[in-house]
Amino acid sequence: MCKINKAYADHIVGMREFKANPADAVKGDGTVLVLAHNKPVMYCINKDEYEFVYEAIKARESTLLKSSSNTRLKKQTSKNHKRLLIITNNF
Repeated sequence: MCKINKAYADHIVGMREFKANPADAVKGDGTVLVLAHNKPVMYCINKDEYEFVYEAIKARESTLLKSSSNTRLKKQTSKNHKRLLIITNNF
């Protein structure tokens, strides 16, 4: 039985092609799905889309934190924000 994965992307490239020239893979508009051995391994988006998503996440987290006094939620939000910053700084 074959498992079919949904691809939430405008373009699909193989890992070999992505490694050869990652800038070309994300050059255009839209989301790029990178496959390794015909299995999805990551999505890539261009700088403008990333900044839009980042700002939307920050705004949503801010709204959640203001409306909730739950310290567990605040700790998790802080962890997610740090993880996103680490990803950003690695590029």
